[in-house]
Parts: sequence; C-alpha cells; structure tokens
Amino acid sequence: MKVVIKRAEWLCGLQSHAFSDAQRASSTVGTHLQAIVTEDGEKKVKRCCLGHLGLACGVPREDLAQANTLAELRDCFTRGPAWSWSDLFPHLWRDLDLDAQRVNDDAALLPEEREERLIKLFRSHGHELSFVD
Repeated sequence: MKVVIKRAEWLCGLQSHAFSDAQRASSTVGTHLQAIVTEDGEKKVKRCCLGHLGLACGVPREDLAQANTLAELRDCFTRGPAWSWSDLFPHLWRDLDLDAQRVNDDAALLPEEREERLIKLFRSHGHELSFVD
C-alpha cells in the first residue's frame, strides 16, 4: 500500500504526547489515529502514521476517529466495510501497530529521524511511505 503523509496533517512526537492534556482541555477531540486539533484558533484534522495508513487503505474517517490503534478497527467489520483488513496488514499487524506507535510518538526523535525510521518500518511490512509538505 502506498501511503503519503502530509506533514501539516501529521499527529506525531510532542503533539502525540500532549494529546491527552489537550483533549482534557477540549482543544483536541478524537483518538490517536485521528484527532481534531485546535491550532492558531483553527480546528484541523490530524492523523498519526497509522491513521494515514488506514486512510490510504480506505478505512472510513469516522472509523479512524473512534480508534486508538489499528487493532481496534477490527470492530468496524460488523458494519461490513468496503476495505480489507488484509490490506492493512500483509505481515504481522501487531508488530507494525506497536512499533509505529513507538516511533511516531517518540518526542526525543528529530523529525527527519522519525520519518526515516517510519519509512523503513513501513517498508518492512510491505508499505511504501512518503512525506510531503
């Protein structure tokens, strides 16, 4: 699966760590996969790397807005989604889910380092990841 992350729509690093505090302050509504974040007085939808993967695979935005991890998306099958669970995880889904969260949310990483690690991780699971401004 080809996944393109627009940096302006990417929830990562310090933003991810501040997520729960921001949510309690009502400036952020959503989950780790997709959140509505208030920046400069504007509400913007942002997604973590796994949220972008889900979106690229055709997972409906409303499902992303209700899940903290890709594993939680399995509950969506009761409604008969058009997207395929196997599209998300051609290999071990749990490894990608947990490893991507660790890299995506690591506040100690420089942005370039985070992107490089995620590109390699996604590639190891059969996905082509790129970042654009």
